[in-house]
Amino acid sequence: MGFLKRLFSSNSAEETTNSIKRQKSLRKSVDRNALKIMYETRGMYGDEKHSINRDVIQRFSNSNAPLDILAVALAYAGEGAKYRLESIDFFERFLAQPADIPRDPNAWVSLEENAPYFSYRDIYTTLGKFYTAELMFDKAIDCYRHVIQIDNGKEYVGYTLIGDVYAKIDINQCVAYYEELKRNTRLWTKDKNLFESKYTKALELQKSGYVYKPRKKTKETPTFDLAH
Repeated sequence: MGFLKRLFSSNSAEETTNSIKRQKSLRKSVDRNALKIMYETRGMYGDEKHSINRDVIQRFSNSNAPLDILAVALAYAGEGAKYRLESIDFFERFLAQPADIPRDPNAWVSLEENAPYFSYRDIYTTLGKFYTAELMFDKAIDCYRHVIQIDNGKEYVGYTLIGDVYAKIDINQCVAYYEELKRNTRLWTKDKNLFESKYTKALELQKSGYVYKPRKKTKETPTFDLAH
């Protein structure tokens, strides 16, 4: 069976004070809506963002509410690779009992998604990336198949994300995958430049004898217990 058929720094005292005030304000808001906090702090970074992530994890890890579960998945995702498996677990729990994701009435509204806090496309793309990093290739491909379904012919990057996974499994499978895509002329011409670029790269890797070698995992001891 063919591939396509199988796919269906240092702060000033004032900055520090303002940061603490924002964190306290956000913590109070967490009691009302954890997912909204993750949305409102998506542009934060560094210690301030880590503090918010930890607060969401500590408060909502035991919640059975789908949107709380999603918020915890996103919080773990923001804590780096050593918490990737925890993030995967909470994403899977959310997708097992999916719920409508709230809209942001103040954001620019797209016709397709009406500016949700986080879209299912984002969730499946992130989860696919995490699965790939953990060498769970079949699950990654399944996630990207969902991306293709959600895009519904508007974008085609989902196909190349699957190609990237095949390149890690076996570069020969990757080349065969793109050759099958190319035979589907109607699909190939929808984003020919994207597909040709990826196919050319796959051929170059095949010629060089490319074999994917995952990074060796180092045993890391978390500096804190996020869930307690």
